[in-house]
Amino acid sequence: MKNSRRRALAVLVLGFAGARLFAAEAAPAERVLVLDPEHSSIEVQVHATFDTFMGRLTRFQTDISVDPERGRTQRAVVTFAFADLKTGRPGRDRDMLEWSENNNFPTVEFHMETLEQTPGAPAQARGSLKIHGIEHATTFPVSFLIEEPLYAIDGEVLLDYRDFGLPIIRKFFVLTVDPRLRVRFHLQGRLAVADRMAVVVPR
Repeated sequence: MKNSRRRALAVLVLGFAGARLFAAEAAPAERVLVLDPEHSSIEVQVHATFDTFMGRLTRFQTDISVDPERGRTQRAVVTFAFADLKTGRPGRDRDMLEWSENNNFPTVEFHMETLEQTPGAPAQARGSLKIHGIEHATTFPVSFLIEEPLYAIDGEVLLDYRDFGLPIIRKFFVLTVDPRLRVRFHLQGRLAVADRMAVVVPR
């Protein structure tokens, strides 16, 4: 009687373990988005008193994982060196590095915390943006385009560099750089088989 109970218990345990294993195998796995450097970009639009210019990143790093079954971004981290933001004028780039205290705060980081998707409205990414050593909460709309095997994320972020302890830029008492910046990004690539990995995008 005891042996039969033990056998029944063993069968029950094995059956439960097998069901869990099957469920784990059946569940959709997160997959990393491997970016295509030729079709991915991050740009910063800057307005000044007598000029408007664009800063473009020559290199950045991403850690983005996607649930392909739902087409939903599960994790998104974007990091870049401030020195890799180029405006087309070396002198202006040097001034920007001095203004941002690049020797002490060389990197910019964004970590997505939540992604809220409402039917009929753009998805809203919420996370923390760290510039000049200061983290600030930010929310911005993002859109997704999925055409297998391609996956693309587009978004636009409005920010004020004064929120990160950076002073307003003034030169010659007449030129002022607007503290409000517009950041646009387009991240495009293919979903890899691996669970997650960091991707460096050279330009």
